[in-house]
Amino acid sequence: MRAVVIESIDIACLLPGTELNIQSDDQIHHLRNVVRLKVGEKIIGLNGSGYRIYLDTRNIERNIITFEILKVESSEPLHNMSVTLGAVKKEALEDAVRLCVELGIRKLIVTKTKFSQPLETNDKFHQRMKAILNSALIQSNNMYYPELVFNEKFESSLLEISKERPIVCFGMKPNRLKEGDNLNRNFKNAHIVIGPEGGLDEREEEFLIENCHANYFNLETPILRSENAIAVAVGYILGIGRISD
Repeated sequence: MRAVVIESIDIACLLPGTELNIQSDDQIHHLRNVVRLKVGEKIIGLNGSGYRIYLDTRNIERNIITFEILKVESSEPLHNMSVTLGAVKKEALEDAVRLCVELGIRKLIVTKTKFSQPLETNDKFHQRMKAILNSALIQSNNMYYPELVFNEKFESSLLEISKERPIVCFGMKPNRLKEGDNLNRNFKNAHIVIGPEGGLDEREEEFLIENCHANYFNLETPILRSENAIAVAVGYILGIGRISD
């Protein structure tokens, strides 16, 4: 069953057996001309806020599409992991955003580091990010959008995060686990730090270890692209959690 994004609708208030009318020009255009929706077709609607709605297409007109609501589901996030990423080039950033949706990351913070790329966050940029979020939500059937935050300061933002979450950093230094921090029990709240192309510099890594008391892992792999490092890091932390269970 195909999935679509249903925006600007409070799915939590919808009831099975009732009708849902889509009247937004943009959504109608997408459903008619991109999805090529047909009467009688059953689809899944996602809103990115924890709801999935099963719909039966009843009527398609020029300025309104009518669905019958078959079922409404809600779910808690699979985990609460978040990521800080040093700003990377456009294509790599887009891939990183897609992966964060597919991996269930709850928040992606793109920050300035010594080796990060300049990032211009204009209207066109935000429109592109929204399109990537929607396509990744549909592809993965994830029920939650990640929160995206851009151009944060590296040290101040991570210092605040470290007060509430275990910080996990991956790089070339020897493994180091924070004393008294049981990552096994708290892995679902981990905050992962990934450098840009060129990685984090030594001072930034020392800041994470000394000031944020980061858990530091060396996975003994060749150098990964930043977006791939996110996927490897999430898999590694989820693996730690599974072993502890």
